[in-house]
Amino acid sequence: TTQLLWDIFLVKRLQAMQDYFSLCRKMATSLTATTYDSTTLSSGLPNGHLSPSHAGKAARDGPTQLHNDDHLIKPIKRYIADFVRQLVIGYPSLSLGYTLCTFINALGVDIVAEVNVKDIGAESRVLLDDLAKLAVDHNLRNSSFTQPQLAQASALTSAHDIAWRKHDLVRRLDANISQCKASVQRAQLQLARYQWYHEDTLLQTVHHSGSSSLIAPSRASVMSDLRKYVQTLVQLESAVGSVQERSTQLDGGIAQRLKWAAGANPSLQTMLQDFEEAQNNRNTLLMNESRHASDICKVCNAVLHFEALRTRTPEAMQADGTFLALIRRCEESSRLLESCTSTVTDTEQALIQMLPPSLEQPIGEPWFHTLHQLVMQEMSVQQSRAAEQEMGVETTREQLKSEVSSVKGILTIHHKLLSDVKIMLKSMAKEDESSDADQQEESSRIRQFMGGYRTYSEMFTSLLMNILQGCSGEESASQLTQVGPTITFLIDQTHKIYDELVSFATPLVTSKETTEAQTPFATVVTSQKRADRNSSPGPSGRAVSLLQKDSRTSGTPPGFGKGPGTPKKTASAIRDPRTGKALQERNSYAVSVWRRVKAKLDGRDIDASRRMPIAEQVDLVIKEAASTENLALLYEGWTPWV
Repeated sequence: TTQLLWDIFLVKRLQAMQDYFSLCRKMATSLTATTYDSTTLSSGLPNGHLSPSHAGKAARDGPTQLHNDDHLIKPIKRYIADFVRQLVIGYPSLSLGYTLCTFINALGVDIVAEVNVKDIGAESRVLLDDLAKLAVDHNLRNSSFTQPQLAQASALTSAHDIAWRKHDLVRRLDANISQCKASVQRAQLQLARYQWYHEDTLLQTVHHSGSSSLIAPSRASVMSDLRKYVQTLVQLESAVGSVQERSTQLDGGIAQRLKWAAGANPSLQTMLQDFEEAQNNRNTLLMNESRHASDICKVCNAVLHFEALRTRTPEAMQADGTFLALIRRCEESSRLLESCTSTVTDTEQALIQMLPPSLEQPIGEPWFHTLHQLVMQEMSVQQSRAAEQEMGVETTREQLKSEVSSVKGILTIHHKLLSDVKIMLKSMAKEDESSDADQQEESSRIRQFMGGYRTYSEMFTSLLMNILQGCSGEESASQLTQVGPTITFLIDQTHKIYDELVSFATPLVTSKETTEAQTPFATVVTSQKRADRNSSPGPSGRAVSLLQKDSRTSGTPPGFGKGPGTPKKTASAIRDPRTGKALQERNSYAVSVWRRVKAKLDGRDIDASRRMPIAEQVDLVIKEAASTENLALLYEGWTPWV
């Protein structure tokens, strides 16, 4: 039951709050002196009247009126009275009865016996007055106190009751006086709000009637004082900032000296900590005060700005006039837009964006003349840019043609160098066709390589032709946009083709002794490339010796220096498994010597991609023979002249 009552009173408490805030809202709406008369609701009325969109809501809320404090707190009083009546009433009387019964029982009267005597019948109730009289009589008979003492106690009790009643009356009067003062203050504030809000109308009324009923201070004087206070606060804030900077510098010096002193005297460490804590507290306080001052300045400036625009000041009248003129221009533009049937092209929009019309320069003959000058200037600028870009494109085309010509020359040299390799590859493929399965697989790889290289060469040639055609004119320039993927593909294929070409240069003999004595072609080529990259001029300005290169690449014939005669073969001749005929073995050492001699005769000993003239080759050999570094390497045991 108690929980149910609490739930019920929660709902009643919410209802009381709703009623109270509803009265407050109605009283607040009375500030604008709004009327809910449906005949006067119009958006054209001045401040103090509702628009038609609020007519329904105003009719539901009822007429606006001012409420005194008693009427405002009536929902709260109603809730408190209901709460006391339902949950509190009876508890004070019950507590007082328990207290009196305990006191009477302490005076020697048996409360239980007295109750049991009157427990039967209609007169079963035991009154507290009867119990009190019985206790007094019992104590008088027992001489616990005398009759004069009882009379004196009764007189003191009566005097205390009278004094308490007077004190309670004074307390109630003081509370009522405080409430009346608060009500008067609120009424004055409400009156001031009405006067400030409708000051323009009231001033006109006072001017016509001749009576002065406005209270002081007026809104203008308050706004003037507020503006002065804000300016003073801003000045003080800047002054406080400069003083704070000076104080921060002094605090830093004091803290530094305290740190030095604390280093020499540890007992000053506590003083240093207290100083730092006080400094942090003061900085926090100053920061909070500065933030509060900034907030106050912002609020005051907002109030001043709002009041300046709301009332009939020159600034407000000018702002209202500008706003109304803008609205009229918008209405006129809307009407012209509705009546206009022509459209604006993209070119016209671009021209308007280039020179937007304004009130000082509307669309007319001067505007078109200025626009024509701007267009001519822009055309000259664009023409100069186009000429520069065309010159750049032409220069790029010439450079691209030059690069293509150089690439063609390199490609021609490459084809000439590779012609010998093709002959060797074809010979290897023909020899391997009549060999065993492994050799036939090698021949198939060689033929696939030849086909892939042919495709690669054709793609390379077609790429150069497309680039030249793209550089020839504007009609074929679109072909240059398609050569990028082809170039990327050819770069990848270049590495694959030459790696596969080097892999074919493995020795074909199976003799163990000759295999150990011979150097593979791939190793020779790799070592030559590495030596060419690592070669650097020595102290005398010459490159690495050709003798050193010969010692790295030429090798020594098998059995050289062991005696007269040719190297002795330790393995039997290799025969064809199908016909039984002996197959001629390929001497890799002889092949390497032949290539070395051919390179020297062709003038490609130093750089395989360039053929040196005879004079340059002879001069290089003489320099190598007279080189100090090469002569220093001479040793009879090495026989370098062989």
